[in-house]
Amino acid sequence: FALLMRLVSAVAEEVGSSYENHAENVLPGYNLHWSVVKAAEDADAYFELCIEAATTGWVAFGVAEPFSGSMDGSDLVVANVQDGTVEVSDRYATAKMTPIEDCSQDWQVVNGWEIDGRTVVQLRRKLDTNDGQGYRNWNKEGDWTPALWERLVGASSDNHNLSLAAYGDASGAEDVILALHGFPDGGALYFTELCEYLVDKLGSSWACLALEQRGCNQSDIPQETTAYNIALLSADVISIAEQFVPHATGRRVHLLAHDWGGPVAFAAGLERNDGRFASIIALNAPDGRVWAEAIHTDDRQQEAANYIHPFLNSSYSMTAAYASSWFKDANWFSNYQTAYERAWEEGCHNGLCSIDAGLLWYRANIHTPTAYSWEGVTTEFDDFAKDPIEAPVLAVWGMADDAFNIQRMIDGGRNHSANFTLFQVEGLGHFDVAHDYSVAEAVGAFLSGGQNALFIARHASFQTVAMMAAAVFKPLKTKYVHQQ
Repeated sequence: FALLMRLVSAVAEEVGSSYENHAENVLPGYNLHWSVVKAAEDADAYFELCIEAATTGWVAFGVAEPFSGSMDGSDLVVANVQDGTVEVSDRYATAKMTPIEDCSQDWQVVNGWEIDGRTVVQLRRKLDTNDGQGYRNWNKEGDWTPALWERLVGASSDNHNLSLAAYGDASGAEDVILALHGFPDGGALYFTELCEYLVDKLGSSWACLALEQRGCNQSDIPQETTAYNIALLSADVISIAEQFVPHATGRRVHLLAHDWGGPVAFAAGLERNDGRFASIIALNAPDGRVWAEAIHTDDRQQEAANYIHPFLNSSYSMTAAYASSWFKDANWFSNYQTAYERAWEEGCHNGLCSIDAGLLWYRANIHTPTAYSWEGVTTEFDDFAKDPIEAPVLAVWGMADDAFNIQRMIDGGRNHSANFTLFQVEGLGHFDVAHDYSVAEAVGAFLSGGQNALFIARHASFQTVAMMAAAVFKPLKTKYVHQQ
């Protein structure tokens, strides 16, 4: 037995010595050995790994992001020896969790064995895998290269983690688009193609940050209804803007909003009506003050908003509504069903998932003393200042949106803005607006300085594949900008 153990140890030592790099006793009895085998082209270069551990069962190796240092955003490989055969699984993690199996299995088995409580596995993978999950590839030096999108994590005004997806150099761009989604979307889930179009069109001095607002997707999901008051939602935007684009630097933040993101953007703009935000672009998203004025007095708006009544009932669940299939055939959902389902399923904290946490936005800000009636309604927008928003505003309205009295929203928006531009698209619905090419062109023209005309345009959709949760679930490279 002693001879066998010495033999096993000698073989493992000999195997480990064939690698260029070594990390001994990373954990007790756990040694790592690795080499980067370079070739003329990156696609032919390999990362070769040997895990040597005083254990049986599975062993694992993961690469964390430099700003995370843990499982958030990590790329992992898990291996075990079963009946003399090495089994390997390529995985990734978006949090401290059971790692998710990658759809692209890039690790190859070289050799391995398990003898007398000791496991040795030798693995290799290409540096450049073109993998859409985990990291796309490593460069020829064996370091990670960033994906087109990266995941960032910032802090809310009351110290919740807020997840963002970044496209472009958000840390250095002169102009940063801060995108604010609505219900029931996630930030990058909704804005992926529009952000990519705008940044690619406007150039390298631009970047996009798509915020997962509180209660949504990978951001923290507070349990209390009061945590979703509009004052806190708008404070989140101001906090994130300052963390990533400090006002003192002279760099500019442009708010791009859809649905509930509009009231949040306008509330933030009103709170910081001092030039903090260079512009506000609202896609079928009214100023909350305008919506509140209409819900008190406008029969057409009240009728259009009747869909909200179930949301205000504390026993109502969107999870149950989804199960009953009432919206499964709607274009906004059916076109992107896989991405929505994954966002809702994985965006859960303490039993509350983002599809239902979004209902708390309504309950925290709209109050009806009588169920299913607008009589006596009050809102958190009622006491907002009546000052006009000083930042230039582009109001984009798809005219087939039946959730609003659109003309009332347009007229009120103009009255509450010092610099108002309108872009209308006939035949375009509420959830389609960010995926329309004419809208993308108009937003690009507005941001590049062409905001002086009144636009009336025809519907012209992006040529898109079904929206993947690409910028949300790669997982993205995670960078924490505040102390956890």
